[in-house]
Amino acid sequence: MTDNTPPIAHPPAGGTPVAPVAPVFTPYAAPQPYYRAPQLPKGLSVASMILGVGGLLFSFFGFGFLLNAAAVITGHLAAARHPHAKGYWLTGLFTGYLGIAFSLIYSAIWVNYFSQLLS
Repeated sequence: MTDNTPPIAHPPAGGTPVAPVAPVFTPYAAPQPYYRAPQLPKGLSVASMILGVGGLLFSFFGFGFLLNAAAVITGHLAAARHPHAKGYWLTGLFTGYLGIAFSLIYSAIWVNYFSQLLS
């Protein structure tokens, strides 16, 4: 019994060897979608965040109500105009409302203190 196939020095691990196939290029390939760069946050969104954080800090000293009110107003305007900058205007809204709550609590404590002081 003689075998006419030549011996293979290193047999392939997964089965019979396969000849490499060149990639097929079609002349009319589908167009690739364009990459769109992310939009930068606009002024109202950044202003809302800065006013909210600053107003929250000033609320602990009793002076942040106006800054927080401005943060809430600019945050709602930015939500309508710049939905892509959600992180900025949402931070401004959250810190603005939280600062207003702190300012009202702080004001209530001072009103209660002065009313007891005067009576």
